[in-house]
Amino acid sequence: MYNQILQFENLKNHLNEILNFIELLKLQKKEITNVNLSNNFRQAIIKNINSQINYNAIIISIYSAFENFIDNIIESYCKFILENTTSFDRLPKTIINFYFYNIGDFLKSPNRYNTNKNYKNIILESNNLIIDIKNNSLDFDFILRHSGNLKFSKVEEFFKNIGIKNISESIKNNYLFQNIISNLEGYEFNDIPNKYNFFKYLDNLVEERNKIAHSWDIQNRISIDDLSNKIIPFISTICNCILEIVILESFKYLYIQNKLISIGETLKIFRKNILGFKTNNIKLNINSYMLLKNKKNNFNIAKIEDMEINGKKVDQINIENIEATIKLSKNIKKSYSFFTTII
Repeated sequence: MYNQILQFENLKNHLNEILNFIELLKLQKKEITNVNLSNNFRQAIIKNINSQINYNAIIISIYSAFENFIDNIIESYCKFILENTTSFDRLPKTIINFYFYNIGDFLKSPNRYNTNKNYKNIILESNNLIIDIKNNSLDFDFILRHSGNLKFSKVEEFFKNIGIKNISESIKNNYLFQNIISNLEGYEFNDIPNKYNFFKYLDNLVEERNKIAHSWDIQNRISIDDLSNKIIPFISTICNCILEIVILESFKYLYIQNKLISIGETLKIFRKNILGFKTNNIKLNINSYMLLKNKKNNFNIAKIEDMEINGKKVDQINIENIEATIKLSKNIKKSYSFFTTII
């Protein structure tokens, strides 16, 4: 699951680069009057700051960062499933069906695919995958295939194709998403009207990206302030929620495969989200995730935000049979079971 987290870290780095570029444009606009320049040169700089080229670059960069994250997190998830599957017939049926549907479509209409793949090799590789999944892999050109740009409805369909359903509801139930919507709209999440489009900031970005792909002079631009204060924070948050959905699905898959271990004996819960426990033979790292299971066998995940041994903060717990405490990103109960990956 480390690679899934890495995809989100890459996204944040890309978005920070875009924010730095926007701040540089703002700084140039602010400081241009304080610099001793000729009037013609000053006007040329101001014109460049407000140019369509800069605007287009910002819009395309934000969207590209988002689409790249979606492609990479799905590829990372599918590779994770493959790595933890012992035979082809234990792969999730949705992934198998989607994969071979696209292969069949390619064999039927290869000209619709922008690829130099040989159909005989595709058939051979597919056969090898079925026979020996450990030494063969999916061809991700047939997984990372989506029509059109990724408005949210397309994103939801994309994840449904690999067996992760109803991500819209999962996202809306995530406190990170509820907080960003409340901050952007200025009222409590529960007070939002039923007809509200929760994913309008993403959809608006996609529409703007489509406009600049087909027209040079864009009227009614999204303001630079809205891009930096609304669109980018929304994109970052929705991707964080998607990351947590994928991590939860990955943990659930490991649980089914009996590849998880209890972190140890629960001793006490402090302040609703601090767990005191006696450790098993485990390895926990700060900022990593763990699986939670309640009495009804419902699953969730929580991020480890802090950890202590004997009152001292540590970045890792890897000692068996000691008492430790960890602070989690979500409220917990003593009746919960807590799991992590086997060392």
